[in-house]
Amino acid sequence: MAKKEPRSYLDPREMGADNIGDAARLFMLCARAARAESRGKSTKRLEARMDRIQKDARERWDAKHPGQD
Repeated sequence: MAKKEPRSYLDPREMGADNIGDAARLFMLCARAARAESRGKSTKRLEARMDRIQKDARERWDAKHPGQD
């Protein structure tokens, strides 16, 4: 019997994260950035954190799935 894919399987190229925890963090950071932007505050630090989470997810994905693009 073939092993089923876990429900928590995420492709970071499509979702921005490769696990549920990082996806939730990205969602909350996006919400905080939207609120900060609507109040006229800088979102540079929040965007940097989001970029770092996405970069780490892509690196983990590439390590597990070499040669896939």
